[in-house]
Amino acid sequence: MLVLFTLIPIQITVSYLRLGQAHVPTTVFVILLVLFIGLIITFYKLTVKADKECIHLIYGLGLVHIRIRPQAVTEVKIVNTPWYYGYGIRFTPKGMLYNIQGSSAVQMTYLDSKTTNGKLKTVMIGTNDASGLQKFLQQEYGLI
Repeated sequence: MLVLFTLIPIQITVSYLRLGQAHVPTTVFVILLVLFIGLIITFYKLTVKADKECIHLIYGLGLVHIRIRPQAVTEVKIVNTPWYYGYGIRFTPKGMLYNIQGSSAVQMTYLDSKTTNGKLKTVMIGTNDASGLQKFLQQEYGLI
């Protein structure tokens, strides 16, 4: 993803410099450049941090920040995500997927405190070290 979102602004810039304003208006060029650079900054990495109150999923510089209370987590397991689930933030039949690489993820089932009936929700965190993340969450929070 990072390579793709880096190559696109480079290609847009090269096209603009070679073809000029006749093919790509300056306004469109600037908007596209800012859009793709913004996407790179927002989604270039996924960091998982854990403290006593929350499990934090942080994309890029932190504009997208998801918090899950570990007390609400009922299950943690490793799953393989199909290629067509893609990368980024995705709605899947199994629940939300937060992924920037790989096809393995740690799936957490938790009670959603935002709903009045305490509905179970599922989130999958894509990582290149699913077993390490699962082991850490189980040890840190005593999860199953």
